[in-house]
Amino acid sequence: RVGALTPAQHWVREEIARKATLRPNASDEEVAKAARAFGARDDEIAVLFAPPANDQQALALGNLIARIASDERSTV
Repeated sequence: RVGALTPAQHWVREEIARKATLRPNASDEEVAKAARAFGARDDEIAVLFAPPANDQQALALGNLIARIASDERSTV
């Protein structure tokens, strides 16, 4: 499971950073703050920094992906 979800985890972190116009090497704290600004819950933010280890965490990652993908904010 960990290896299968790693690309999704990286994508959502990068997308949060891009939409929040963070610098490329933004800290975990900055990414977490940006995720909260997009409405992410604590369980969703946790999966940004550690691979999902169970079904609940995998669902949290999926929920976060859906939230970020549907957000209209964009720097492009």
